[in-house]
This record gives sequence, C-alpha cells and structure tokens, in this order.
Amino acid sequence: MKASQITKPSAPRSVRSSGRAATSGVRGANGATAPKHNGARPAAVTPAKEQAVVMDHAPAKPVKARKVPMVRGSFAVPRAEYALLSEMKLRADRLASPAKKKALLRAGIQALAALPDADFLAALRALPRVKAARPAKAK
Repeated sequence: MKASQITKPSAPRSVRSSGRAATSGVRGANGATAPKHNGARPAAVTPAKEQAVVMDHAPAKPVKARKVPMVRGSFAVPRAEYALLSEMKLRADRLASPAKKKALLRAGIQALAALPDADFLAALRALPRVKAARPAKAK
C-alpha cells in the first residue's frame, strides 16, 4: 500500500473536534433541530401567559351519531291507496310542511305502532284483502 492511500480513521459524527457529544444536530419527529441551550434561566410564567396557554386548546369535536341501517323493500299497493299518498303529499304542502312518500309511510307506521291493540286490529281488518302482485315473467 502507498502512503497516500492510508487515511486516519474518522471520528464518529456525534463527536465534535473538542471531544464533546453533539446535541444541536439531533432532529425531532417533525424534522426540526432541537434548540440550543444558552445557559440562561427560563422567564417566569405570569398568570396572563398561563391563561393564554390554557385557553389555547381547541374545543372538543361533537360526537357523531351512528348512521341508522336502512333496509330496502319492495311492495305493491292498490292504485287508490297510492293515490291517497299523492293527496297526503298535497295536504302536507298546504300545511307548509312538504313531505315525501317515504316520510308519509314512516309516519303511518309510527301512528299504527302507537295504537292500542284493539284499534290496531280494527285498522288492519278495515283494509280490503289484495292478492300479492308479481311481475309477469318475460317469455
């Protein structure tokens, strides 16, 4: 080996030429270097500054309600009863409370659920029987 190829072993990067460990080059989680300590005492915290720190926190976010699972269903009703839905929609519009068919059906279910058993059975028996309608099969 030639003398020009021989090199001294280099000191580790964490050691300065004075022999002390380097602290100013340490990087935090966000990539910023740690501030150097100049030996001065920290300033006294006044109550006004302390309040500013306490008030600095953002208000907690409200907890969102879970979505109600929806069930998709399909059913057939006689034309006359379907026309009643349209009439009830118009009635809701006249009362300054527009409603969709879905809302009317849901309100009707809630009203039936609130009835006593005798009135509930009377409402069911007042309905005419209808044969279940099935779509015709394509040939």
